[in-house]
Amino acid sequence: MLRPFACMTAILSVLPGAWAAAPSIRLQEGMIVTSVVSYLTHSPDLVQLLKHLGADGLQWETESQISTTDEQRNSSGYAKGAFTRTEDLQTSHRLFLRVFADESEARVGATTGMASSEVFAELRNKGETAIDVIEIPPEKGNVYDPTVVAQRKNFRGTLVRVGSETMRILVDGVAVLVPVLHAKGTLKARELVHTFDFWWLDDPAARLLMHYRFEDYTEHRVVRIDYPGVRGAEAALTTNLAKTCRAELSGVYFASGSAQLLSASRPALESIADILKKHPDWKITIEGHTDNVGNDVANLTLSRNRAAAVKDYMTSREAVDASRIKIEGVGRNRPIDNNETIEGRAHNRRVEVARAC
Repeated sequence: MLRPFACMTAILSVLPGAWAAAPSIRLQEGMIVTSVVSYLTHSPDLVQLLKHLGADGLQWETESQISTTDEQRNSSGYAKGAFTRTEDLQTSHRLFLRVFADESEARVGATTGMASSEVFAELRNKGETAIDVIEIPPEKGNVYDPTVVAQRKNFRGTLVRVGSETMRILVDGVAVLVPVLHAKGTLKARELVHTFDFWWLDDPAARLLMHYRFEDYTEHRVVRIDYPGVRGAEAALTTNLAKTCRAELSGVYFASGSAQLLSASRPALESIADILKKHPDWKITIEGHTDNVGNDVANLTLSRNRAAAVKDYMTSREAVDASRIKIEGVGRNRPIDNNETIEGRAHNRRVEVARAC
């Protein structure tokens, strides 16, 4: 049996002030939700961009690149998520846990990554709700390979509210505690019987699925939410570089164990490039940082290569003078969070910008 994630309640004994009260998490076009999956060896980041949010519904674009360790049994790459209609967001009791690339434009008649208003309200007010969860049972293998689409099953039953809890994530690079509504149920798909746990953002206006556990086989958990280019990220980054000469460049994403930039990084990279163009006297160092997974030599190499990838983007795509940018690979040597937790490691995997001042 695969090793499950640690308990959802994070170990918060890191540094004083290492977490804060949660800001409002609003659904906005351009927001990016990053998750990790437990059963893959290196817990790759699954990066979801809210591409469309309108009166007709919403649509996510998902991008991930798994490690070479897992590539023999899993697919990776880019997929436009299924379109979730407004009526499903309001009343649907069907929930897709995985949507594949061949369903890009499908109106699936269910929610993906969210609870409907009705499901959420029933859990809050009545303490239970009927649910129909569409997922691939562990008997079919824990894969993200689209060839297993036909193996998905409808697990039906009742979810019961467990209670209100908190969950530690990163919002624009800052560790915060967010309220979550925990619900649990034993659901059936013909002869199959399995237990599901769900933790939804405890906010009727958002209702994001922050964490789910499917027995001890699969666990999916949001570790960060970023708003590059949405919430004045460029202005905040400019202020930090002007006042403290250092800032985390949140919103930069890489393939697992690689220096390959994911396309969702573009808004953050464009922001730092624009800042340098507005401040032609500024010179910076791009620092790559890793968590503690892997050996020191590999982490130093990876962190330097990631810093180099950021520099290359800004010089080749944004025409920033290369002489203004230095790079440094720090590896695992300067953690800012607890490497013993999923969200702590996500925090330590980062890119920082230091201004020469």
